Amino acid sequence: MDRKLNTLLRNFAMGLAYICVLLVIGSQQKVSEVSRQNLQIKNTLTATGEIKSIEDVWMYIETVLLHRLYPSEFYNGERKSFDDLRFIEDNLKMGPLRIRQIRVSDTCAAPALLRTYDIHCLPDYETDTEDKGVYKEGRIL
Repeated sequence: MDRKLNTLLRNFAMGLAYICVLLVIGSQQKVSEVSRQNLQIKNTLTATGEIKSIEDVWMYIETVLLHRLYPSEFYNGERKSFDDLRFIEDNLKMGPLRIRQIRVSDTCAAPALLRTYDIHCLPDYETDTEDKGVYKEGRIL
């Protein structure tokens, strides 16, 4: 009887520890720079030129973005193995990558000197600044 109770308590404790680990891992998705991963990916995907039209967006996706997300060679020209293709820089890809467009709703406060020239800036994306409006084609609400 003591052995069964001991086993039951041990299994309960292990299950509780497993749930705690899952909660800690799940809560890390809300931190903006976990292990500096987001900053590194942001730097990797930064546009090298100006994007001003739809054609520029597609050109960036085809020539820059896909080559940076799915590089077939290392920086020295050596071909990547199948296992190496699972990484972007030092970050492991956990599944297929998704590209999505997110808009921000408010403008950030520009310094007083710039306001005289009617210069506005956009805030960085956060859940508080996300624009959740439903848009039609042509960005019309």
